[in-house]
Amino acid sequence: MGNNEPLKVLIVASEAAPFAKSGGLGDVTGTLPKVLKEHGVDALILGCTHFPLLRDAISDFMGEGVELIDSGYETALYAAKVLKEQGLLND
Repeated sequence: MGNNEPLKVLIVASEAAPFAKSGGLGDVTGTLPKVLKEHGVDALILGCTHFPLLRDAISDFMGEGVELIDSGYETALYAAKVLKEQGLLND
């Protein structure tokens, strides 16, 4: 990811078969990882709270070279930064 080309990013919905499915949305979003993997996606945002639990399976499916971004972790980092800037962060 050290080049100057724009990232190709896949944002995963709350369902993505076969990893997590409870309804029809999982069937639709379940096709996206395969198609975008074929198109050389660089990063995948784990946008739902349960996707980090499936990180290993998703990583195995997507293969090496695809950065997995945990949105919950990134949000926590940003919240800590804001709290620190406001003098509200407890150690």
